[in-house]
Amino acid sequence: MHLSEWQMKSVINIADGSKLGVICDMDVDARTGRITAMMVCAQGKWWSRIWDMNNAVWIAWTHVVKIGADVILVRMDASSQAKQDTDVVE
Repeated sequence: MHLSEWQMKSVINIADGSKLGVICDMDVDARTGRITAMMVCAQGKWWSRIWDMNNAVWIAWTHVVKIGADVILVRMDASSQAKQDTDVVE
């Protein structure tokens, strides 16, 4: 699957039902080729996502619960969301 296909999927937090946005970048372990985290940006035009990276959040791959045809479900509790401004949410 290409990054462009991932970028079309909405990311939903199943802990509270909130829509977090869409994937705008991914972190891949160069040694294993596995995805370790994804950057989620507020949904909007692609050029607005480029300029609004301050509101983006990195979500660790371990938080992904399910990948569907048009959504990615993640589970992030309040303590995980509080960390999102500092680093990858673990």
